[in-house]
Amino acid sequence: MNEISLEINGTKTSDKPTIAETFSDFFQKKVDDLERKNPIGEQIEAEGPAYHEWIPFTDKEIEKCGKSLRNKKSFGEDEIPLKIVRDIARNQPHKLNYLMNSFAKDGMPIELKVSRMIPLHEKSDKNQVENYRPIANLNAVGKLYEKLILCRLQSETDGREGEFQHAYRSSHSTTTALLELQARISAELEKNHIVAVYSMDLSAAFDLLRPTIMQTVLKRIGVSQHMRWLIDDFLTHRKFYVDVNGTKSAKKPMKIGCVQGSILGPRLFTLYLGNLINELDHKGVVTYADDSYVVVAGSSIEELKAKVTDISKKHVAFLKRMGMVVNPEKTEVVIFGKPPILSPFSIDGTVVESSLQMRALGLTLQYNLKWNLHIEQMKKKVQPKLSMLKKIRKNLDAHQFLKLATAQIYSQMYYASQVWMNETLGSDGWKKLKSLHYRILRAAVRDYKCQISRKILEKTCKRVSPETWSTYATASLVIKIKRDGSPNYLHEIVNETIYTTRRQPDKAKFYDNSRGKVGKHRLCNRLTKLNDLPPWLERPMTDDGLRVFLKKSLNFDMD
Repeated sequence: MNEISLEINGTKTSDKPTIAETFSDFFQKKVDDLERKNPIGEQIEAEGPAYHEWIPFTDKEIEKCGKSLRNKKSFGEDEIPLKIVRDIARNQPHKLNYLMNSFAKDGMPIELKVSRMIPLHEKSDKNQVENYRPIANLNAVGKLYEKLILCRLQSETDGREGEFQHAYRSSHSTTTALLELQARISAELEKNHIVAVYSMDLSAAFDLLRPTIMQTVLKRIGVSQHMRWLIDDFLTHRKFYVDVNGTKSAKKPMKIGCVQGSILGPRLFTLYLGNLINELDHKGVVTYADDSYVVVAGSSIEELKAKVTDISKKHVAFLKRMGMVVNPEKTEVVIFGKPPILSPFSIDGTVVESSLQMRALGLTLQYNLKWNLHIEQMKKKVQPKLSMLKKIRKNLDAHQFLKLATAQIYSQMYYASQVWMNETLGSDGWKKLKSLHYRILRAAVRDYKCQISRKILEKTCKRVSPETWSTYATASLVIKIKRDGSPNYLHEIVNETIYTTRRQPDKAKFYDNSRGKVGKHRLCNRLTKLNDLPPWLERPMTDDGLRVFLKKSLNFDMD
């Protein structure tokens, strides 16, 4: 991070100790203020470790967890890069065995509970501390220990995070969350219902996780006594300091919260709020970490408002009981369908005006389920990057240019393509995508006068058209859903839409059961385009085998 110069209390300073302390005070005060908004009394404390039920970590577990750590040079207070601990765990796990099991028996040393916070500029004026967010670097040995606990915890709590949660779970992603949200909306619209979706915004959610409530949650879902003690030991007596260009602030206590950057933290958070769907008694809930979206349907606008008021009241009450702080002023509501409807809703006593679009997990959802606004916003983001790549094109060969374009442009262009890049896009949407796609390819081969045909461009650059990519991405996702049986809602949709014949039961086909245009937004009714592929549902189920098979079936190769 570059040297920071802040204007504090009207006086400009570049005194490094003052800056580090300023950030430290700000980060701590922010959490303390939020805690005072929703104070939670003590509930239960962790029981002591039950040694008889604990099986010591093995060398094989340490080796496996070491391999899964990232090969990074970042370090915590101990100044040991993570890659060094990773290499030791992979190659000589027996040297870490005694250390890891001593932590499990006696608890983590206080030295491993110290977080090194680095302020990262997030938005607007760099001279204002509120425009920075903390990035935590933890001790490398502690991260390996976290990973070992996480592997054990996952086996104990599989399926307890709630089927509506799409974050930090295998076979789940922002794409599956968006697909489920889209499918639930369009399914209700096909029944001629009025549909509203509201999003709930939380302030510093991870920082407000309460260790005492965590113990209540873990006990309720049947986590073993020793594991509960390990997690309480991990969450309590933690400290942090801020490091700005090598200058450190004083260490300060973290009374609550799940430290940002921890390996164990995301899993704990999903378990922490895993009872949401039971509290709401409503199935139309889709969440990704602390972002939650609730789909509500009604036969009239009055019924819809009453349902939203009732469900959101339960939603807010549950979050407050869990120690969270809700931002009603940042809550969004959209009524889906035609014609557009704008109406006020009551969310936790606050009147929220509905809008015609909502930003959800990186996509812009419009009231009419069209994607022209998302495409325009995506183009605004990638256009400057394409212009910059063109400026440095003379210093790159075609392969290097395409590699950068894939990382910087295609990654944003095709983000969650399974959700929006389909028949519902319309000819105008496809035209804009193709235009951007071929501009990238022409820049790669320096064909600025458009003398090369599009087919030759794709073959030369090994980049397929947006339509082919859409088919590839959708087929890949559907096979994974079918293979893993997860996410549950999407797996049910895929199974309901497959039909087979008695003579050829291995040649599964998809059928379209939509009643109108809105039905094309449902995943099940977009799968008929995959019927042109050779029999593929019974093909190799490994990710590598799947990739190779689909590329051969669609006749393309891409680096």
